[in-house]
Amino acid sequence: MSGDVSFDKDDVEAESDGRPWTRRDDFKDEIDVDDMADTAAVYGQAAGEAGSAGELAEHATRTGQEAGEVNGEALIQDDRIDITAEGLQGNGAGMDEVVGTLVRAMNRALEASDEVDALIEGGDGGVGLDTILTMNVASATIARDNADEFYAAQDATNGTLPAGHALGPEPPIYVFDDVEYEGVLSGDSWVAPDNLAPAIREYYLELTAETASAVYQDIKDAIESYRRDLAEYGSELEAAGYDTSQGPLGLWHTDEMATFYGEELNRVLSEENPDPAEVAIYTAALGSVVDDVYDEHGNVREGADPANISFLDRFLSQLEPSSLATLGAMDTGAGGPDVGNAYVRNGSPGDAIAAAQQAVANGIQMLSDPEVGGYENADLLPQNIQHFLDADPSEWETQADFDEFNGFSTLMGAATVQGGEQFTHAMIDAAATVQDRATALNTPTTNASGYPAYEAGAGIEFHPEGLLNAAALNDGASASYLADADNVSRVVRDWSGFEGQDAAQNLLRVATLPSDGESFGEGEDDKLQAGYNVLQYVGERADSYFPHTANGDDPTRVHGLENAIADIAGHPEYLEQMSTAGTDGPSSFDGDGFTISDSDRHGLFQVLLSGEADQVSGFKADVLEYTGDAAYRAFSGDEGNLDSEMRSLGELNGALTNAEIAYLRRGDEVNDAREQFVYDTWQMAASELAGKLPGVGAALDAEVGETLGQGASRGVGLLSGVQPPDPTAQPYDEYRRYDEMVNGGVLEHHVIYDAARAADHESLRGKEEEAAIIPQYGGDWGALSDDDWQVVDRVEDRDPGQALTNASGDYLDAYETGRTDELEKRPEYYKFTPGERTEIALD
Repeated sequence: MSGDVSFDKDDVEAESDGRPWTRRDDFKDEIDVDDMADTAAVYGQAAGEAGSAGELAEHATRTGQEAGEVNGEALIQDDRIDITAEGLQGNGAGMDEVVGTLVRAMNRALEASDEVDALIEGGDGGVGLDTILTMNVASATIARDNADEFYAAQDATNGTLPAGHALGPEPPIYVFDDVEYEGVLSGDSWVAPDNLAPAIREYYLELTAETASAVYQDIKDAIESYRRDLAEYGSELEAAGYDTSQGPLGLWHTDEMATFYGEELNRVLSEENPDPAEVAIYTAALGSVVDDVYDEHGNVREGADPANISFLDRFLSQLEPSSLATLGAMDTGAGGPDVGNAYVRNGSPGDAIAAAQQAVANGIQMLSDPEVGGYENADLLPQNIQHFLDADPSEWETQADFDEFNGFSTLMGAATVQGGEQFTHAMIDAAATVQDRATALNTPTTNASGYPAYEAGAGIEFHPEGLLNAAALNDGASASYLADADNVSRVVRDWSGFEGQDAAQNLLRVATLPSDGESFGEGEDDKLQAGYNVLQYVGERADSYFPHTANGDDPTRVHGLENAIADIAGHPEYLEQMSTAGTDGPSSFDGDGFTISDSDRHGLFQVLLSGEADQVSGFKADVLEYTGDAAYRAFSGDEGNLDSEMRSLGELNGALTNAEIAYLRRGDEVNDAREQFVYDTWQMAASELAGKLPGVGAALDAEVGETLGQGASRGVGLLSGVQPPDPTAQPYDEYRRYDEMVNGGVLEHHVIYDAARAADHESLRGKEEEAAIIPQYGGDWGALSDDDWQVVDRVEDRDPGQALTNASGDYLDAYETGRTDELEKRPEYYKFTPGERTEIALD
């Protein structure tokens, strides 16, 4: 017979549902049973040296011993590590328990290895797959030989007539697997047809493949059972303070275990009521991977190796988007019975869930961060994560459409370590995109008259705060996002309807303020540009944050973000650059710094002066503190720059006061409009009534006229004696401006004087007596005696402002020049473009 009927395990694996030999070999490589005795010996030695479970892995890594022995004592008994061996005990109850768990894990690995080996090689009376393969190959060979013998035994002639002749013998028929195969002549003999040998081979190959498929499933089940036990051991060890990702025993952090953890967590989270204990078990190893790279403050550990990205990717890729959302939505405040110290240190289900959420969120952040070995390109992240980043909510209509995204956002809010730049940007974009849709659905439809329709908005609940807070963990990436002016509107917006304003303010602060709180350092150029973009954006749009009608509504302001914007504007790095504004063009950023136009600065300051009392007073205090510090630097530095510095400080404080006057005028204008509206309404009503009831109108006319003494006459109309209201905005504005020019600026004068006094500036020479009397800023002027007042001012006046003016040097002239120039910029000035401004605008 022509053709080979033999086959080997590679052929079988190609035909079977699974690759049992390969799976067995991979598993053996994974757990490395040959070195298990050495590993146990290392832990036995290290246990006596380590001061805690947390130090055990570190000591074990450094410890080397003779294979399989501790102090000469063999650890392998009957193919198992002897947990009772003296070399593994006597190190204290806590340490012995940890070592005991480690040994149980190693023994479980040996047991699983033996079980898998038996399925392939046989043992304990069982027949392994190797034997079945050999037997079936032999059976195929026998079947082929039997066929050959059959055909060879058949007569190829009928007397003298050969086969093939019309009267010659019929071809012999051989039946295999219910199929008939006709013999063919080869010379003067019958032989098997060419298709019989392949059929025999295929038959026994398929028979072996069926068995191999069953064995593969048995191997898979054995390994899965081992992994399940190992996961529980690992969770116990992590809860006891032992880091399963460290030390020579690497069972818990193989790629295969990562896949298993992810699959099992996905299974648990797909259940109707996920078990917190199981959630904790299958995320313990992930938390350990995070801890290898980051300390408890979210900072990369010194000398840390790159993250185990392969483990992270395999783990996270197993989770469906719905599972990520479910984990995020689980209640971290859950009470109930303890899930046990085996799963989480303090035991409560809520804490178990919180630890799991943090582990998964941090794992996602790390996978996206090239600084710790993750992916620079966010497109390489698992599809389940990109599912949320690429969300298109344009067709979302109901709360259910938003719930999955909300769950993911809440999950990411549990992160404590930063993500990569691209991922950070994508999180902000995703939050803003979904918020746009939620806002649109929640906005009531208005009718043609502009009044709300009968049906209100959809009442969608949206939770962007998790994504925004996760993004804020990377201050550099947040800064680079806002350094693009086109992105500012995606953060400086109304998050208040979704309780996202606090997270947005947090993002604004980290993206724009120096990391050290004081001054921008190396690599923080984006922060300065981001801060400029935010301040310029708000200043340019100041009018949109105030009401334009007489309905008395409070100003919209900056969507609840005033505190953060005030913190940015009130930081010395920004106040220094805003102390001098441009008057001949728009605001601009030149790479090293920025110039803000006086119009944008005026608008920005008005917005910041319209907030809550604490925020307004805080911003004013920041400006005052900066004024004193900058003045001290000027007094202590190059004398040639003093006038320029004083003028800039005067301009800054004058601009702030001018903005406050303008803001108050806005309120007066609203009141004036309201009064005019009331007057016009009564006039319209009176005219209409007089036209309909002339007799009554005349009587009322006379009565009202007599009462008001206005000489009202018929035909003038009802209430004709009531005079239209006088506008108050303009005269009040002029009064406030005059008062500030004459009496204002005392607080600034005081901190500047303190700075000159502290710097022992020469302009105060000859005024030492005054310097000794005038209190420090915040001090008690009431403590001055009559004699003191006689020195610094006049007893009868007791005017601190005049006393400070008398005691100050010539530097005050430059300061007052800058301040007065700003106070003279009335509201009309800002209605002109820089190219249109003339002295007329200042009149």
